[in-house]
Amino acid sequence: MALYKAITAPTVDSNLVANLPGLLGNSNSVSNVSTQGLKILDFLFNDKAATLGNQIANIADAPATGTKSLLALAAPVLFGFLKNQISSQKMSPNAFISMLSTQTKYLERSMPERVLQWLGWGSSAGFLGGLGQKFSGALNGLSNVFEPNFGSNTAATAPQSNQAKTSGFWKWLLPLALLALIAILMKSCQKPELPPAPAVPEVTTPVVVAPVAANDTLLSLSFNGDKALVDATVATDAEKADLLKQLDVAYGKGAYTANIKVDANTKPAAWLLHAADLFTLTKIPGAELNIKGTDVHLSGALANPKFGLLDKIKALLAGLNVTAVAFSTDSAIASANSKFAEAIKALFASNTCSADALVSALNLYVVNFSSGSAAIPTSDVAVLKSTAPLLATCAKEGVKVEIGGHTDNVGDANANMHLSAARANEVKALLVHAGVPAATISTKGYGDSTPVGNNNTEAGRFENRRISYTKQ
Repeated sequence: MALYKAITAPTVDSNLVANLPGLLGNSNSVSNVSTQGLKILDFLFNDKAATLGNQIANIADAPATGTKSLLALAAPVLFGFLKNQISSQKMSPNAFISMLSTQTKYLERSMPERVLQWLGWGSSAGFLGGLGQKFSGALNGLSNVFEPNFGSNTAATAPQSNQAKTSGFWKWLLPLALLALIAILMKSCQKPELPPAPAVPEVTTPVVVAPVAANDTLLSLSFNGDKALVDATVATDAEKADLLKQLDVAYGKGAYTANIKVDANTKPAAWLLHAADLFTLTKIPGAELNIKGTDVHLSGALANPKFGLLDKIKALLAGLNVTAVAFSTDSAIASANSKFAEAIKALFASNTCSADALVSALNLYVVNFSSGSAAIPTSDVAVLKSTAPLLATCAKEGVKVEIGGHTDNVGDANANMHLSAARANEVKALLVHAGVPAATISTKGYGDSTPVGNNNTEAGRFENRRISYTKQ
């Protein structure tokens, strides 16, 4: 009964075999499973668990570290597989033991003889030859201990003597099964010295392995002082439920807006285990947090050294790549407009109309409108006028251009739509006044409907506040 309870415990993952490919790609998950495996090894091998890996490594001429890691991973896999069998077939303890008793002939084929001798169990032939008698006595005892309504008060009052008869047989078989599994895995990793003997075909049920997830988990979060805005993509509904629960803990119900997508092709969220603590650290006005896979980027207030959050979050998310980048609007404008100047200079040098190149160059330039205003700043007027000859040359060849106005998502959406249209019209008016035919330019306000950056970050909002040029 102790073994049955250990295998069916809530901490044992019955889906571990199917999820193994994805788990092996996540260092945190591997560490958690290995920790559980060490406990299982102690449960099965008692005082010999600590040196079992070294003994197998010596016998197999394999690296000790790798063998210990393999043992720690194999133990939860074996328990998970057995729990899956118990659950899917609704096995009672009696049925479970019967199933185990049929496996001895398969275990004998892969049994590491010298490990059995080291454990003090003798040879594999002698040991396995006596198992039939052990199981016969075990099963006879179980038929008395586990009545059809096992788990009820009747089962609880079964004679202690019968329980004693069956309490030790699993201490033989489950360690035996684990050793056989390790032997098979290690043999599959080694180059055979001689060609293998022809195998006897066996009919087996194919194991369906879930495909390895390809996409990184995503999280984008910003906090304006009153409410958190969250966008995320996770792998399962369970991860989504966990994320929402931890948002409730950190911010409280109703104090955040969450848009969470579930995509089965997404890798497990390595940061989710510490999400509540992570979100609590972000409760600073202007905080911005972005996660893609194992890369964690802090910006806005979180990147401000005075809060000292970089080191705290690095410690919390040990093993992930945590960086902090402070955004500067002035630096971003200077960088974009420098690239624009180089592109326009090349166009003037060509002395011909290249409509695609002209539109690409114009889209580099940033007009730094004041908040809520459509007036073109004086510093931008001369630069925009300087592009008029290029537009006029292309107009003679029938090229038409749409000027679009765009905003971020801050403020009222209708007001943003009107503001974006007004800004586009102001740019058109300036260019027409500089000599570009009015009929070759159209305008449209898009408001915040076509973002190119993440509105949850200062850098993304900067990218979204723009004038766009599109060849018609």
